Amino acid sequence: MSSDPALKALTDEQLVAAGTSCSRVFIEAAPGSGKTTVAAQRFGVLRYTQRVLPNGRPDSRAVVAVSFTRSATWELRQRVRRSWGPTALTWPHRICTLDTLLCDLLQDLLLCGLVQWPGGHTTLEVHDSWKVLVRHGFTKIEWGVSVDSTGHIFVGQRRHEKGAPRPEPALMKAAVRAGRCTHDDVRRVLTLSLRRPEVQARVTDRLRQTIHSLIVDEVYDANSLDLALITSVVRAGSQVTVIGDPWQALYGFRGAKPDKVPELIADADMETLPLSRSFRWRSNEQRALAEDLRAGHGISLPHKELNSDCDVVLAGVWDDLWTVSESVLPLAWVSAKGNLVEAATTLLLNQVAVDLLGVEATFLADALATLGITDRAAIERLESPFAELLAALAEATTAKQFNDGYYSLIAAISQESAREFPPKAHANYTGRLRRLAPRLRLGDRACIPGMTVHQAKGREWDHVGIRLTDPDRDILAGGLDPMLESHRSLYVACTRARYSTVEILVGSI
Repeated sequence: MSSDPALKALTDEQLVAAGTSCSRVFIEAAPGSGKTTVAAQRFGVLRYTQRVLPNGRPDSRAVVAVSFTRSATWELRQRVRRSWGPTALTWPHRICTLDTLLCDLLQDLLLCGLVQWPGGHTTLEVHDSWKVLVRHGFTKIEWGVSVDSTGHIFVGQRRHEKGAPRPEPALMKAAVRAGRCTHDDVRRVLTLSLRRPEVQARVTDRLRQTIHSLIVDEVYDANSLDLALITSVVRAGSQVTVIGDPWQALYGFRGAKPDKVPELIADADMETLPLSRSFRWRSNEQRALAEDLRAGHGISLPHKELNSDCDVVLAGVWDDLWTVSESVLPLAWVSAKGNLVEAATTLLLNQVAVDLLGVEATFLADALATLGITDRAAIERLESPFAELLAALAEATTAKQFNDGYYSLIAAISQESAREFPPKAHANYTGRLRRLAPRLRLGDRACIPGMTVHQAKGREWDHVGIRLTDPDRDILAGGLDPMLESHRSLYVACTRARYSTVEILVGSI
């Protein structure tokens, strides 16, 4: 173990999970049980354990830890450096997103010729989204990267029932031929390519040659491709540690397959090690609530009017946050859809969130990508025109004033973005400005951040308010079933607080 003083504070469960000699392990981590601390210690243990190959030579293969977001990998890197020192992450040992590992595997397939990219590229320029790469148009036709049975990549199309902003085909094809794509494209190519036995064999062999140990955080967020990759590491004979909590699996809408994780654990014959003690609960009431939820007992949250004691308000969807109280400032309008006006109003919301709460809007990065803004200094340049616009919105009451607000918004954004906005104000566009107005009049007086349960996962506060619907109350009263995502969402919502979780009355101030 490391010499980190925090090591002395580890529980017996944490010490066993971090230091186990089992080669295949599932660490089941309850909320607030210190899973990131354990993951960091586990990384160091595997990193510094002396290993030799069958021929007696040192085993120099990598210890790799992966998660699904850059923020999660950044936090884990910081924990490892603090506990084990900067040399712990000397190449080839690393902590990265799972997308980074998938890009490495695709590049190997390109180099060995099992997959051929248009133009003969073997190194790709991979981006998060096509929004920032090429101009989009509103269409029902989606163009995307695919691969044929011989490994040749091409750009094909499919028709959707509904129109949406999508990449213009000629520009997208040119970008692909120039070696540009997105992480979703990489995933699609690998998913299709892995149907070929020779590709499966190559991937397994590559993993065997390069990875000694793999640590996977939040394994219940894994989709089919992610699980196939973990299975390939197991088949390669490498050590595997997966960490997660079946009660906190929320990403079925993104393709996550939490129901398949138990199969992975069973097929790999993994040892299950629990982290059952939570360090989050600071009151007997919150501890009892968490225990009752996990036991499947029916509960009813205490009702409370919104006040400054509440640190955050959570809800299942963004719209419920906008309607619960004007004292709540949601950090997004809706989940990012790639709409230009939505992106423009998100930049405006970001300034309000920074001014009143000191935090950024949730989908700021998506908004910048949609608008084709690559220079984040644009946010600072927009501060002055936005300040004038927000001052006007705080006084606005008539349709004309909100229409003028829309025109001022697109005029300001057009100084930074070449995108073409709808020229006429529409009620759907000005509706967001109308929602901001009363919050601007309140200012920072009793302003409380609002976010969805998905955005709150992995975070904690002292006091949490929840906006419940009638079906939510019925589910809580009947007891939670971890096999149902709607139940898991309520579990996550009710386990973010250190001291108290309450239901916020709609319309309370």
